[in-house]
Amino acid sequence: MGVFMLLNILICDDDIMIINKINSLLNHYFSQHSMEYLIFSSVDSAEIYESDQVFDIAYIDIEMPGINGLKLSQKLKQNNPDILIMIITAFESYLDDAMEIHVYRYLSKPIDENRFFINLTSALKKYHNFHHEILLTNQSKTVRITTSDIIYITVSGHKKMICTKDALYYSNRSLTELVKEINEPQNFAFSHSSYLIHLKYVTYFDKSSVTVRLSPSKTELLPMSQRKYVSFKKSFIEYMENAI
Repeated sequence: MGVFMLLNILICDDDIMIINKINSLLNHYFSQHSMEYLIFSSVDSAEIYESDQVFDIAYIDIEMPGINGLKLSQKLKQNNPDILIMIITAFESYLDDAMEIHVYRYLSKPIDENRFFINLTSALKKYHNFHHEILLTNQSKTVRITTSDIIYITVSGHKKMICTKDALYYSNRSLTELVKEINEPQNFAFSHSSYLIHLKYVTYFDKSSVTVRLSPSKTELLPMSQRKYVSFKKSFIEYMENAI
């Protein structure tokens, strides 16, 4: 069974009334949903900008003195590329710029409570997608791995090798068992009967191979079987259509 981490939420707006409103809505929502969370709020965008703290969801005002919401959002994306940013604005002229940094949703002032809750529910589904974890146990050692960090899984001898952004792990569990626990068919696809790949890391593929990004400067070539090509291509297209 997967496990989930603590949700860190940021509210940054120079209007304390807006901060209090969002804080109240969040507390009301989570009082009805079983989930651990922390809310960080600030009227000082420069303070947040200078911090390296990582947030999962952020409510950011566009018009703020000093560091505006767009610049702050770019910095937050550097700290956590998977952050879900909700832009708060009464100025539609900023929307094109906001699209360039792939914000998740836009909230108009005054805040519509029904729309706020709908967007939060949607964001949490995507957050769970990003932060779903599985447990791997070998002998007496147990490791928690975030599924969004898995680049690919393959068969290596009698074990399964899990290649992540940070390390290689080995498991005695079957590939079928790992696929069942990950349970993210929208994010993973088989390029070969022995290779399950996270579509997030695919940079190129054809009928004979798949190139995956291991790091900003390093890639790896993985096999593509002709039998898997059509289904892999379909999965990749659907993934790209649903990506932020």
